[in-house]
This record gives sequence, C-alpha cells and structure tokens, in this order.
Amino acid sequence: MSRYVFSAQARADLDSVLSYTLEGWGARQAKTYLDALETRLQALAKTPSMGRARPDLAEGVLSFPSGSHVIYYKQIRGGIAVVRILHGRRDPSRHI
Repeated sequence: MSRYVFSAQARADLDSVLSYTLEGWGARQAKTYLDALETRLQALAKTPSMGRARPDLAEGVLSFPSGSHVIYYKQIRGGIAVVRILHGRRDPSRHI
C-alpha cells in the first residue's frame, strides 16, 4: 500500500493551511480543502512520477499543485515524503 509521511515543516504547513481556512471560510470549507489535499497526496504516493522534478530546489524534490498550494515531496520506498506544502505565491527556493 502506498503511503505518505510529513516532515515536521510540512506538518506545520498543513496545520497553518487548515487554521487559515477554518478561520477564513469555516469548518465545511476546511474539511473540503483537507479532503482534496488528502486525495492528491494519496495519488502522489501511488504514482510519485506525476510531479515535476525540481532540481533547482534540491536533489530528488518534486512538486505538484493542489488548490492554491503546491506540495513539495521526495519519493521514498512505498510512497512519498512530503517536504513542504506552500502557497503557490510563495518562493519555494526560500523555504526548501
């Protein structure tokens, strides 16, 4: 079974996204956004090659958009390791 794991920074990113969405748009939208993100993570864990290679950021890093955010990850045995989840407007070279 494919899996995904979070770095400490990615977990903090996810918590921040959820808090922001909850405060700005309410519980229903936060759940909808989280569900969409989880669906994307499951798909990436199953097929990591879906992402775009990002050698400009670090060796082995790939990226894939999800809503207003971009998931940055590395392929690991049996799935992916999520490095960061950043808003699409943020400069990933400053955060990865």
